[in-house]
Amino acid sequence: MPSFSLKENRFLDPHGGVDDIERGILRHVDSMRFREDSLRVYRAVQFVARFNLSVSDDTLDLLREYGFDRWAPLDEANRRREG
Repeated sequence: MPSFSLKENRFLDPHGGVDDIERGILRHVDSMRFREDSLRVYRAVQFVARFNLSVSDDTLDLLREYGFDRWAPLDEANRRREG
């Protein structure tokens, strides 16, 4: 999540989230958060469907670990990314 540095008078975005949002890509930052809170997996799938996002390869692999490999919005996200 980007934050604003008052000292430097600029946004700090160590994980490139703003760029991903502009490109329409959903990317996880820490796979341990998915393991600690299984609702994050459902939220990720919801965001893909609601905001018509593509899914990064590493995030897609993580979602597949949780059994979401045959869910229609993820299939569509794959087609957009590959096409």
